[in-house]
Amino acid sequence: MSLDQQIKDLLYRHDCVIIPGFGGILAQRQSAKIHESTQNIAPPYKKISFNAQLKQDDGLLVNYIAKVSNLSYEEAKAKVNREVNDLINSLEKYDEVCFGSLGNFKLDQNKVLFEANPTINLLTEAFGLTTTQLPGSRKPAVINLPEESKQEKEKTLQPKESKFPFLRVASASIIFLGIAGFLGYQQLKQEVNNHNLAAQEAANQKVEQKIQEATFALSNPLPEIVYKVKQAPRGNYHIVAGAFREKENASKKTQQLRTLGFPAREIGKNQYGLHQVIYASYQNRSEALKALKTIQTTKEEGAWLLVKAL
Repeated sequence: MSLDQQIKDLLYRHDCVIIPGFGGILAQRQSAKIHESTQNIAPPYKKISFNAQLKQDDGLLVNYIAKVSNLSYEEAKAKVNREVNDLINSLEKYDEVCFGSLGNFKLDQNKVLFEANPTINLLTEAFGLTTTQLPGSRKPAVINLPEESKQEKEKTLQPKESKFPFLRVASASIIFLGIAGFLGYQQLKQEVNNHNLAAQEAANQKVEQKIQEATFALSNPLPEIVYKVKQAPRGNYHIVAGAFREKENASKKTQQLRTLGFPAREIGKNQYGLHQVIYASYQNRSEALKALKTIQTTKEEGAWLLVKAL
């Protein structure tokens, strides 16, 4: 199974899937819309977008690959790293790469852009729905017929009495029962799908929780070195160490950085619901950029600068 297919599977149940060291693919729910020009109703869907700043591994993609491919966490992580490197090399070589049915990645002036496939719909509640036209919006076709005499028109306009009026009642009843049966089947089908998704989500959460517990556990830990943390002044320039789906992992990362001597802290959730952890805060931009360069060189290549008043 390729990386794009695994990300597509996750986007059915999650709003953000981070490709470690590359960026995050986001799926935001959009409501149904009516196009005034065509009088068509488009069903609700998930809008796919890309954020190149979300590079910090939150464990979601690696955990899923480990589970579906029956691999260890380390093997799955190595597999993801290989595919990400292949993706980056292909972009640098061809400037555009097809990412399965999700869309295309493009490289424009060293900036990675993503063009989503407009025909794909990852919203489970919209499964089976298609774009339809509003009832009564179609214009009747105009057909030129030979002119009739006044007497023939009067005969045409006069309603004819049906010899079997009960047939109209029976036909209406059959149509009504057919519609009611179809709606009942659709409701039952939706309830079964919701039940299956809920059960699968509960099982996945248990597996992911066990693997996430091991994310920060080292089998052969080095001797602990304790540094005294210096209280640095706080400003509006922050060096972000990572963003985590689970708050427990964010707390572990904070403690890990404090052990290394950084005045690390959590600054709450970002717009995607991820818990952010920063190395330190600075009062001026030049000082922050200097520290960021040092951290990217010696500690974490994926660290980045956030400018925000906290």
